[in-house]
Amino acid sequence: MLPSHLAYEKISDAHPGAVVRGLDARRIEAADIPALQAALAEHGVLALPEQNLRPAEYVALTKLFGELEPSTRESFWLKEQPEIYVISNVKDAQGNPIGNPNDGFVWHTDQYYFARPTAYTFLYALEAPPEGGDTQFCSTQTLYEDLSDDEKAAFSAMRITASHNKLNGGRHKTGKYEDYPDVVHPLVRRHPLTGRDFLYFSSKLSSKAPPGMDDESFFALLEDLRQRAIRPERVYSHHWRAGDLVIWDNRGLMHTATGYDKERHRRICHRISILGETPIQGGVFAGDMRAAV
Repeated sequence: MLPSHLAYEKISDAHPGAVVRGLDARRIEAADIPALQAALAEHGVLALPEQNLRPAEYVALTKLFGELEPSTRESFWLKEQPEIYVISNVKDAQGNPIGNPNDGFVWHTDQYYFARPTAYTFLYALEAPPEGGDTQFCSTQTLYEDLSDDEKAAFSAMRITASHNKLNGGRHKTGKYEDYPDVVHPLVRRHPLTGRDFLYFSSKLSSKAPPGMDDESFFALLEDLRQRAIRPERVYSHHWRAGDLVIWDNRGLMHTATGYDKERHRRICHRISILGETPIQGGVFAGDMRAAV
């Protein structure tokens, strides 16, 4: 449970998400972070409405959660605070985009292709469309818990190659960063705080088939798992309002952006992510740490 000044309410028993009301994120202190991390591990998503964060305050808040993870797309960094990645359809006075208008419109988990993938993602809305532009979340921990024993055993033996190079169409550089080499992740992963297992996969755009499985079978498996995870009653859809700060734990969660009328409505969101740990193997082969390198 959170301290009394960080009280929250669960949105639904069927899907992830909780709302923390009456909290000024600028007043969060280091002593509050373990409770917030525990709430994130339990609920996956925390929504903090009615915030008023300057860029430097936003960065200071996120640093309490761990090491910041730079975006690989330098062209969309906020000029005065490059730790912030801008998602927006707005253009400046010269007609240049101030942010990425096309980010995240597929079910995924953030920075899946890193050897140490994202732990926490922060998204802060400065402007939001009146309709559309939601962010949807589903739990891959619940998905794992609903598997049959045979599926749990089979999936515990699977490893997926995550590829930043594939995601970027084979380009060798993005911004000033050299492209990241392919990494191998366990399909069944263990949460470092709770010890609970979850299925760990992302979009086929950044994934390669495990050894011994052809692409068609592998992508069919990913699609089957995705469809099971995103049954409507299991999905939390966050409709954004200006001032919303949403934090989510990528360990046991997938998310996607939804469309909106980019010609009629403006959207400006600031994203910061926190570097995670090397994935821990879960399932029946939890003692085999070779899969986590």
